[in-house]
Amino acid sequence: MAQTPRQFFEDAASYTGDKCLLWPFATQGHGYPKLNLDGKVQNGHRAMCKRVHGDPLPGQEAAHSCPNRSCITPKHLRWATPLENAADKGRHGTETKGEKNSQSKLTWIVVREIRTLRGVETQASLAVRFGVTQALISLVQANKIWQE
Repeated sequence: MAQTPRQFFEDAASYTGDKCLLWPFATQGHGYPKLNLDGKVQNGHRAMCKRVHGDPLPGQEAAHSCPNRSCITPKHLRWATPLENAADKGRHGTETKGEKNSQSKLTWIVVREIRTLRGVETQASLAVRFGVTQALISLVQANKIWQE
């Protein structure tokens, strides 16, 4: 008989191994587990972290020690600050910055071109050419975003 998402979650909560338990059911944005607990849709990794580590402090996020977003292994989850979680994503190569961000209108090639045209072409004309705002061009040229 096939296991339900709830059964899989409950079994995973008592798992003491080190191997990643990958969520085999529906996922939310960016591949995070999607779980319906008591009529409320939740991030499965956050629900697991709460189950095994208790409630988070205000502002804390569920962070993975592994690079698998769909992992709900209790040992791989902990509460962390957004800065700590971002550092983990950087180490794992799972951050959605730059070209990895599905909402991005720029590529690294375009960013480098925008930077080489600083002082040569106005930010307004660059914004029109690349289909973004002048404010974005300013941030790119000031190296405040799209940092290498």
